[in-house]
Amino acid sequence: MVSLNVLIVDSDAISIKLITNMLQKAGCNFKFTESNSAVNAASILKTNQKFDIIIVDLNLSGIDGIELLRIIKAEDKLNSIPVIITTSDDTRKNEAINFGASSFLVKPISQKTLQEKFKDVLKPCEN
Repeated sequence: MVSLNVLIVDSDAISIKLITNMLQKAGCNFKFTESNSAVNAASILKTNQKFDIIIVDLNLSGIDGIELLRIIKAEDKLNSIPVIITTSDDTRKNEAINFGASSFLVKPISQKTLQEKFKDVLKPCEN
């Protein structure tokens, strides 16, 4: 079975748990790395750990999700990783897309919506 490495960055532990539970129902073998801040996520991304996708909440304390997205897209070894931005407020959607977000999800996130946004990433799991 294909294994996908996912970094989830969200200050809300319940949101992280909901996303991991929904993705596990998609049929892939996921390895999740969780971070509750952009600073911690930036440290994780400096390691040699490889990620297939990064999910970032927009509303993080300190460095917000847009700034983390900018950091990711500025790094040659990271800029090809799809980044999905999540938030309960969609007023910054265009800003996120302009800075390189692959997709944008408005909370609360449904199973169907999450799987639709992940369809390209999940293709190896469909076999």
